[in-house]
Amino acid sequence: MHNGELWLPHLVISQIFALFSEEYQRAHQATAHAPRLTTREQAIAALVAQGWTNKEIAKQLVLSPETIKKHLKNIFAKLGTQKRSELAARYIGMLSNAIQRLP
Repeated sequence: MHNGELWLPHLVISQIFALFSEEYQRAHQATAHAPRLTTREQAIAALVAQGWTNKEIAKQLVLSPETIKKHLKNIFAKLGTQKRSELAARYIGMLSNAIQRLP
């Protein structure tokens, strides 16, 4: 220790950098393979996450309820979900990850 600083051996510092590098690469790979929702799908997923029904979403976006069902089918397939609650949780998680990556 020198003036309140902690000095570590070169080998320890190298191992710390290697661990952070591996973690960064894993996080980057997960983000690179994350499903991409269209702008419309993002809007619908956001409304589902807020608890809106298909009819309410259709009215808000000036679409038919059948169109909303088709969009939801695509969203479920992209996100690997089957239920609205799973979609909401996954969408909120995706938003959280995106916010954490902001500078």
